[in-house]
Amino acid sequence: MSRNPAPWQPSPYDYLVMLRDAKAEYEVIGLQYYHSGRDLLEWERDLESFNHFGKPIHITEMGFPSSLAPYIGQEKYAYWGGGIGGEAMVWHGEFTATIQADYIESVYTLADSKPFVEAITYWDFNPIGHDGFIRGDGAQRGLPPADESASQLEEVKGGSRTESESQAVPGSC
Repeated sequence: MSRNPAPWQPSPYDYLVMLRDAKAEYEVIGLQYYHSGRDLLEWERDLESFNHFGKPIHITEMGFPSSLAPYIGQEKYAYWGGGIGGEAMVWHGEFTATIQADYIESVYTLADSKPFVEAITYWDFNPIGHDGFIRGDGAQRGLPPADESASQLEEVKGGSRTESESQAVPGSC
């Protein structure tokens, strides 16, 4: 199901084409990915489609829910779930903290494998809503300990980034 956006609603890709055609100068491409009904192959293809613009990519926001249940302040709205597929898209089962952690780890692993991706930021660590990583008591929501995940990622990658590659980008969150 495709839709034709209004002229003032270009997709991020189309907007970058317009910038290129106008010979506009910019330094980096910032993308935001929320649960969108995409599987990981589609997610990776979408990310790679921006590489030919020849600019570093910063994933400035991303999120994936641990539940579709309503939460305080959102009782009357169903979780949007993003894009075509949205709530109906299940990735390895129902939305749980474990599925959330697995999906996020997979996305970070894929993004980290791309030399053109310079930064990735997860949005909303807080316990309000279902995209956050922490519960109301401050404990992690179904995630492996940070040192365990980092060491597993190092094994998958066959080493670690250099110090300059792993430093935060100035001005990023």
